[in-house]
Amino acid sequence: MRGVCASGGTNLFGALEAALRIRGVAVDRFYTDADTVFLLSDGAPTVGAVVDPETLAEAISSANLGSRIALHGIYFGPANSPAAEFMQRLSGGNYGEFRRVAP
Repeated sequence: MRGVCASGGTNLFGALEAALRIRGVAVDRFYTDADTVFLLSDGAPTVGAVVDPETLAEAISSANLGSRIALHGIYFGPANSPAAEFMQRLSGGNYGEFRRVAP
């Protein structure tokens, strides 16, 4: 993707915004033709328009009720971390599967 660069934070909402073509922070629907999204991450959200994991998970899951897009989470990091739990909850609440890749 053009204009994407590493900056030290984890902007999961920005990634989902681009993949699902979300328009604005108040997520009410997705504007994409995709039926599956793979979200690869090493952490919970720390930067971007939405950084609270609960708010992000609820907004995505609520908007996805009608779209039914499978959101698969692939997590790179330790098993017993809040980030792993968040990614697992996000995947499970959005018709997807969660996988952890050990560091």
